[in-house]
Amino acid sequence: MPEVILFSSCKTVALGIFCGGSWPIRNSTKEMTLDPIYTLAEAAERFRMTKNAVARLARRTGRCSQVGRHLLFSEADLAAIWESMRVAPTKAQETVLGRAEAEMRKRAASFLGGGKRQ
Repeated sequence: MPEVILFSSCKTVALGIFCGGSWPIRNSTKEMTLDPIYTLAEAAERFRMTKNAVARLARRTGRCSQVGRHLLFSEADLAAIWESMRVAPTKAQETVLGRAEAEMRKRAASFLGGGKRQ
C-alpha cells in the first residue's frame, strides 16, 4: 500500500489528489506502474478469437474495463479470461487390455505371489 502523508495545510496537488485541510497525500517519490492496456481488437488477436466472442467472455466473467462502448483489458484480465476458458478434466478412462496382455499380467501377478506384497 502506498505511504500516506497528512498535511495541515497544502498548496499543491500531488498525483491529481486535492490537497487541502487534512486530505491524505500520496508520497510522490513512489511511482505507480500500470500493466499494458489492450483494446478489444488486440485481446481478440492474442486469443485468436473474434472480437464478439472475447467481449462476451469478458462481460460474463467481469474481467474488463468499459469506457463508453469500448472494452479495455489488463494483463490480469486476459489471464483470468484464459483461466475461465480452461476445460475441467474428465474422468480418466480405464485401459482396455488385449487378451495377450491380460494373460501376461495374470501370470506375472501369480509369479510374484498373487500380487500381494508382504
